[in-house]
Amino acid sequence: MNFFVRFGYVPTTYGGPLLTSKWDQEVKDRLINYIVHGKDSHNLYAIRFLICELLNLINVVFQIVLTNWFLNGQFSGLRVLIDVINGENPMSMVFPKLVKCTYYRYGPSGSTENRDGLCILPLNIFNEKLYLIMWFWFYCLALLSALTLLYRLLFFCVPFIRVYFLMARAKYVTKERAKIVVDQISFGNCFVLYQLGKNLNPIVFRELVMGISNNLKSTKKQSLSADITFPI
Repeated sequence: MNFFVRFGYVPTTYGGPLLTSKWDQEVKDRLINYIVHGKDSHNLYAIRFLICELLNLINVVFQIVLTNWFLNGQFSGLRVLIDVINGENPMSMVFPKLVKCTYYRYGPSGSTENRDGLCILPLNIFNEKLYLIMWFWFYCLALLSALTLLYRLLFFCVPFIRVYFLMARAKYVTKERAKIVVDQISFGNCFVLYQLGKNLNPIVFRELVMGISNNLKSTKKQSLSADITFPI
């Protein structure tokens, strides 16, 4: 997973990214027609995107299970966090730094003598810090992946949430306008439109959403007028 952090003040109104350096009525009309009248609903694309995020979560969980198996059950669970809060290092049992060791030396007569002593394992000092950092990293990734997956499921399954997300992405778009767009296009197209908003200036994206809303309203009016029959 990639995480981007912006430092400092970033103008969100006029300093946002643009889809292209050339933004005119022709480009806007093409995008509107693609979203409204395109043959592809993009539902399959949205589902594939959701599956990829699910695979992210599965991958992190698998890494936790595999590392816990490698460390003989000392890597998983909240007891690691509790030990850290209590000032204890839970990895000390897995990576001891001071151990008893036996070494052999030759005596004056040439016979072998066994000597016991304490040996310092400096590499384990690095290992315990490394795996402790990995514990926090994996569990943070798992939490963020689960929240992202939940957010994506709500976006796909609950229409009114799509309305508010679209309003948040497009500056000054009314709830009525956003609801028209969400109600009349597929969740896949709505997802593509929301993703498109990440690469457009908010003001430009507002123009696009307003254009889609106007197009959908006019199309609906035309279909209603065509259905009206007058008695002879």
